[in-house]
Amino acid sequence: MSLYKGVFWIADGRRHVFRIPCDINGNVIGETEYPLNSKDESNYNHKKLWEILPKDLTSNKPFDYYPRGRVEIRNAKATVYLNPDINCQEIQSFIINQFDLTEKNLIKSVRFVSDGSNHYKYSNSKGEIS
Repeated sequence: MSLYKGVFWIADGRRHVFRIPCDINGNVIGETEYPLNSKDESNYNHKKLWEILPKDLTSNKPFDYYPRGRVEIRNAKATVYLNPDINCQEIQSFIINQFDLTEKNLIKSVRFVSDGSNHYKYSNSKGEIS
């Protein structure tokens, strides 16, 4: 099995995905590419992660310039929080595929939550999805 939680950005036609191997309860079960830096150190914090990414990846933009989201897993259920501008079938399929949110990995359901709060706002007015 290869189940993941983590964070992502949709940026100028590129999709940046940062996955954390986990079990069906969201417990980390492997190595991560970058240090876990959320408050409880079980996931990535968007802002802290963006600050340590290579500048060619971030295009020297602030972490909240592009629309973004997060995948959480609890009790074999995945919840994807994301900016409403990127909550479409194309991105949903991409996230399910990238994080392997499938029955094969014992995931019972995947819920996409459009979060228009300040937490997921972004400053790039284009909001392009490509």
